[in-house]
Amino acid sequence: MGDVALHDQFFKATLGRTGSFSRLLKGFLPPDIVRSLDFASLRPIPTESVDDALERSFMDLAFSARLSGTETRIYLLVEHKSSPDSETFLGLLRYMLALWTRDRKDGRPLTPVLPLVFHHGKQRWNLPRRFADFMKTPEVLQSIALDFAPEVLDVGPIPDEKIREAIGDPDTLVPILALKHIFGSLEEALVSVLPLFRSIEANGTQVVLNYLLGCHGIDNPETLKKISEKLVKEEHMPNVVDILIEEGLQKGLQKGLREGLQKGLQEGLQKGQRDAVVKLLEKEVLTPDQIASALDLDLSRILEIQEGIDRRSFSGGQGRGQLPGT
Repeated sequence: MGDVALHDQFFKATLGRTGSFSRLLKGFLPPDIVRSLDFASLRPIPTESVDDALERSFMDLAFSARLSGTETRIYLLVEHKSSPDSETFLGLLRYMLALWTRDRKDGRPLTPVLPLVFHHGKQRWNLPRRFADFMKTPEVLQSIALDFAPEVLDVGPIPDEKIREAIGDPDTLVPILALKHIFGSLEEALVSVLPLFRSIEANGTQVVLNYLLGCHGIDNPETLKKISEKLVKEEHMPNVVDILIEEGLQKGLQKGLREGLQKGLQEGLQKGQRDAVVKLLEKEVLTPDQIASALDLDLSRILEIQEGIDRRSFSGGQGRGQLPGT
């Protein structure tokens, strides 16, 4: 339901933000890894510049971080899947090689990689969890064969209540629930997310609604109104249309996710390119590489501005958005 690109774009635009990604890791990684990670050091890696031989969109998400109490740096490599894919292991190997190739080019020791798979398909993740099992490695070779086991987060079988317990932040919780329920009915997806809409930012509401409506092919406000009235009658939730009117989003009903994001970018550009970058980074709707692509700017410049925002946030100095020279 909906093309793969739409799922990928929504995943990156919502859970690819540093704050949301951090909360996702804290909620679902094994406890010993969570205790060891220095979340304050979590930084996105520009995926399009990892290796010149790879296409720009090859890698879904990549972050670097330190392990608490040490100088050890690791890469967190995320692969998003909306259905079980036998190419996942080969893709992850290709991405890990790209990251290590970048280490060598930059004169760094090879960095350990923690590969993650986020899956929200209609069917469960039914592939082997270890590369050696995927390869069906003969027993006599298992002690010397290449092997790794990515952490697989398959949200489909996890009850909504468990997800809510693991992820307390609504701005992170709502996209996860939307991804989990996207392959069911639109009514099912709306029941899972709408009660939380008044707890998230308006722009986040619009991104989620555009994703749900786009995947289900709903571009007629009257159709959504009928669905809303049905849900209200069944006492599932507040009226969808009322929420849209309250948030001033009714004009966005006929816009797809990509078009809605682009509108936000254009509005920011009218106030100056640098201010637009700061605003987009602070809202955490797009990842740095998506902002660089949309504004046709060098990614290093975007990351430089983000580092300035992060420094001020951690130091408690200037307010967010107040950068030198602005």
